[in-house]
Amino acid sequence: MARVLLLKNPPMYGSDVKDLQRILNGLGYNAGEEDGYFGKSTEKAVKSFQSGYGLVVDGEVGTYTWSKLKDEVKTIQSQLNKVGFNCGTPDGYFGSGTKRAVRNFQTSKGLTSNGIVDYVTRIKLFESQPPSPSKNYYESRNEKAINTLYNSTIRSAARSVVAKALEQGIDILITCGFRSNEEQTRLYNQGRTTPGNIVTYAKAGESYHNYGLAIDFVPVDENGNTLWSPLSTFTTVGEIGERCGFEWGGRWKRKDRPHIEMTFGLSTDELQAGERP
Repeated sequence: MARVLLLKNPPMYGSDVKDLQRILNGLGYNAGEEDGYFGKSTEKAVKSFQSGYGLVVDGEVGTYTWSKLKDEVKTIQSQLNKVGFNCGTPDGYFGSGTKRAVRNFQTSKGLTSNGIVDYVTRIKLFESQPPSPSKNYYESRNEKAINTLYNSTIRSAARSVVAKALEQGIDILITCGFRSNEEQTRLYNQGRTTPGNIVTYAKAGESYHNYGLAIDFVPVDENGNTLWSPLSTFTTVGEIGERCGFEWGGRWKRKDRPHIEMTFGLSTDELQAGERP
């Protein structure tokens, strides 16, 4: 059985710690130098990963945290292979082949080629997902939107909302997940300096969409047509969202019924200042 990795004095050392550091660094959690010593930087990176993935935040790498780390790397590896950047058989280890594939992918998208799957790289990687056959057209479209969300906690919750709504006989289309600041500015200008009706009161950086922490949805019928009434359908989906950990815009004074968000206790001011879940 693999040993549990954690901060000790003297620090734990070994190839397993180095593997851990490579994975954390590759996924964008700065564990510092990959020297095989479990120091404070490695512990901080572990805690950040655990927080982002809804795990117990104790800085210890036992069976469950290892499993989550490797599953995330396998997801990245499978997607790289799928979109034509071969990194070999997905094995959950962030080795040189995976790092090279990430760099090649980043270069193809005009991103900084550092081999790190940061937030922007992940979004671009899953935007590149080729269409695949599915029983429900909106299943693949929804999954594409869900993959733009910030971390696995909100992605999992969004999938639960879709599934639980279907159990209630309501099929939904996710119309928006992550939204760039440029897109936010265009929406904000609509009805103010450009033609159309006002659709948002949030400027760039003031919407949780801009951080991958919100989704907009609309119910659809069996032919994929959007259903903006009855409002009770939005209420049902909004309440499902609340049970899955979201805040529903239908509760607000200025109601936004098609909107749910997961703030992780952070304000948009804190997010603009650089804080993240």
